[in-house]
Amino acid sequence: MKKSLIAAIVAAGLMVAAIPGSAFAHECFNASRSARGNAGASNSQAWLTVSIEEFYGDPELGLTQAQAAQAVQLALESGVPHTFTIFIGNHTIGEGTPAFSQFGKGADGQGIDHVFDAYGQQLVTALCTVVPAHPFCAAP
Repeated sequence: MKKSLIAAIVAAGLMVAAIPGSAFAHECFNASRSARGNAGASNSQAWLTVSIEEFYGDPELGLTQAQAAQAVQLALESGVPHTFTIFIGNHTIGEGTPAFSQFGKGADGQGIDHVFDAYGQQLVTALCTVVPAHPFCAAP
């Protein structure tokens, strides 16, 4: 279950992050929660902690180990957190509310944010720096 979920997150997230302004049911995370809080949340069936090593190392992305390691390093250097504890329930927290759609609260570093709103550009930039010819890096 976890492996297929990570694959889906990678594929959907990178495709959407590469398309500015796209509407997407983003992966929610609590940007204000402590590491201890994230550890506790990971014990719930509604939250899953995913590292960026898992993200770039997912076979669906097709990177070698060296490419994945380089992408991880670039992402970390650009400010992407090492892990995300994401909500994996049957809806997206905050989706469709004015706070997210009108006021940009999905990437403000406080409360509930969406991974690809907050860090999508950095994740794609790291990937495309390492593998410029990757399908996710092709110009539209």
